[in-house]
Amino acid sequence: MGEHDGHRERMRKKFDEDAEGMTDAQLLELLLFHVIPRRDVRPMAEDILERIGGLGGLSGMDREALLELPGVGDSTAKLLELTVEAARRSAAGRRSGAVIASPEEALRQLKPRLRGVEGDIAFGLFLDERMRVITCSPVDMTVEDISWQAAGFNSKGLVVGMGYADGHSSPDIEESHNIQYIRERLLALEITLFDYIIIGRSSFTSLYMDRLLRLDESTRTRYRSEKDSSRVSTWSQHFTVHDLPIDLAD
Repeated sequence: MGEHDGHRERMRKKFDEDAEGMTDAQLLELLLFHVIPRRDVRPMAEDILERIGGLGGLSGMDREALLELPGVGDSTAKLLELTVEAARRSAAGRRSGAVIASPEEALRQLKPRLRGVEGDIAFGLFLDERMRVITCSPVDMTVEDISWQAAGFNSKGLVVGMGYADGHSSPDIEESHNIQYIRERLLALEITLFDYIIIGRSSFTSLYMDRLLRLDESTRTRYRSEKDSSRVSTWSQHFTVHDLPIDLAD
């Protein structure tokens, strides 16, 4: 057995034993095994993900765009396109049955997704009209990406869970203002961002619980006036960092 064969066998075993613990790069590498034999494809997988911003970036790419990625030929493009389309249809036609009626219930869906993920990443918990989970998908924190995915999943609402590599769980001023902006833009498209939860290693902050996603305009204006870095400590007093439930804490 050659060096690459041994590595591929180890990757397949890891998938069988702990698929959720694999990184995006490892999952894409495993997928590429099927169309690129006897070659180290990990650098290719990492390069692709860096260019598209994670696996979620594949969902917005057509065949021509896929062919422009480094090392992607026709067979690889077809496999990636087929995989994304199958996942989209499966998610759009599936309801998990889980009803998200509180930040704690959202946490139980989102926290496992963040385990084993490298770097900073956000997941969107897309919901149907009865607040039932349609799917949980990586998202870029932009109006364009969220609205595109919501349309694909036939979803009109979502909860976003954010995880940071350093494990912190409290937003800063810029992040909070960006979430407010995104939420207001999404509302204009009839998509509701119900909550934005920063999930740390042992604690979390919910902007819904802190009422920062449902403030009146006068209060928002007052908060926006606190952009000066010297007032960050004052701003942070508006957040409450909660302990994760014991069964979700690392």
